[in-house]
Amino acid sequence: MAGKPQTISARFSSEQVELLNRLQEELAISKTDVLQMALEALSRGRSTVSGGTVAVPVSADTMRRAMRLHHDYGLKHSLEALLSEALDIGVRELRRTIESDRKGDLDLARSDMDAGLVEVQRGAVKG
Repeated sequence: MAGKPQTISARFSSEQVELLNRLQEELAISKTDVLQMALEALSRGRSTVSGGTVAVPVSADTMRRAMRLHHDYGLKHSLEALLSEALDIGVRELRRTIESDRKGDLDLARSDMDAGLVEVQRGAVKG
């Protein structure tokens, strides 16, 4: 920080204050440090959607597990790369699930059509 620090005032919603308090506790730093880190991240463009980058909230528990995988097990060259791969895996799994559900829906629709044809045939034979 160059020069004399300045004090500013700002208004926050109760949700934003709760978020600020949570981040302060999780990061074990002051509220001022949390806000300064947020400004620095904004100035680097980390929280905007551009160039395939998007800000995604991650729970503290998930972040700890990801950091453990990265640091303790040496997975990926950066935490961001690890989280990106985890997201890719999750998206692929979601796509497989959706495709499976669609296939199941098509199978049910075919079964319903076959059952309907059987009923029509039975009606034609009786009539």
